Amino acid sequence: MPSSAEEQFTGDSQCIVCLKEVRDGDALCRFTFEERTLTLCCPLCMEAFKATPKTYLGRMLPPRTDATSF
Repeated sequence: MPSSAEEQFTGDSQCIVCLKEVRDGDALCRFTFEERTLTLCCPLCMEAFKATPKTYLGRMLPPRTDATSF
């Protein structure tokens, strides 16, 4: 599993643990945390996330803000 600080989580179609792109329907699970949808791709990533969630939640970028919204 990646541990490099250079690798970042970029969106809800990417596993928060291994950073693998996950197509719709291929995710083990998706859940919402602080207004972000997070994806886990497999049981190994689920176990890693459950063991040390702060490690992986630290990869999240701030939620996107749409400059055109009112």
